[in-house]
Amino acid sequence: MGSGSLNQEQAQLVEEHLHLVQGHLRRHVSCPRRPTRSRERDDLYQAGCLGLIEAARLYDGDGGIPFSAFALRRIHHAVSRTAYEGFSTVKVPMRKQMEQHKQEAPAPVVHSLEEDPPTREPDARSDPSGEGTIAARLRQKYVSAVERARKVARTGRSRRGDRSLLVDRVVDDRLLIPDDEHKTPLRQIARETESSYARVADCEKRLVAEIARLLEHDREFRRLRARARDSDHGMATRLDETSSDEQLTLRLQDALSALPAAEAAGALWRVLKLTGGDPGVLLGRLFARLSTEQKGTVCDQLEDRVPSSCA
Repeated sequence: MGSGSLNQEQAQLVEEHLHLVQGHLRRHVSCPRRPTRSRERDDLYQAGCLGLIEAARLYDGDGGIPFSAFALRRIHHAVSRTAYEGFSTVKVPMRKQMEQHKQEAPAPVVHSLEEDPPTREPDARSDPSGEGTIAARLRQKYVSAVERARKVARTGRSRRGDRSLLVDRVVDDRLLIPDDEHKTPLRQIARETESSYARVADCEKRLVAEIARLLEHDREFRRLRARARDSDHGMATRLDETSSDEQLTLRLQDALSALPAAEAAGALWRVLKLTGGDPGVLLGRLFARLSTEQKGTVCDQLEDRVPSSCA
């Protein structure tokens, strides 16, 4: 595994996310107190970089999971493996150590058959497991809302001119990380961006408020959450083909209501063509229902839009 096997896009992912390796070492690896341990930390950093490279090579952007979340697990595994196998007095393969740990683990708790064992519902943001489930779809909706909130926040004015950088750090290192344990602390982002803690916290607060606003106006998101509450399987409820079609219809309605009239009309025209029907025939039938005055107004508006070369 090496950087030579990466294409340009993958290499750029690695370059833009090297801070994930540094952040992981700060949070999970104690600082060396003796100069002789400096090399150990360098080795761990190299191992983390190799995990990041492997993540970039395997990452599929169509999966709905942000790269930061995808890469952190592989960075953690690479660093942990090196720590286990590289710095022990007697080198024992990590697999053997894990087997020994399992053997020493306490016996599992046995629940009575008369009552169901306690369960924990997966959260849409922290457990996007299983494609085709409500949790996975809610995760996609959340990520989409985060990206729209990022776009809005980056357009704001900043006296220092580094607003985009700060917004990206808060989004990539906190809001798109499902596991709270791996979120970069606000104070660390403040230090690395040379910002005050209050400024970073205010940036996150505004982003969270915008994300909440977007999701509150998303009818599909509200409908899916209500369905999860009513279902015995909660967030793990699978979306069958019928329910998926219903959600897609809601998405179409939401999109049409948010588009300008001209763009919505163009979208409807494309849908009519995809169905194999003749848009002109259907519009002709609808046109026949209009009054004479309305028909004249529609014709005038259409003729005004016809290019002069087609007249």
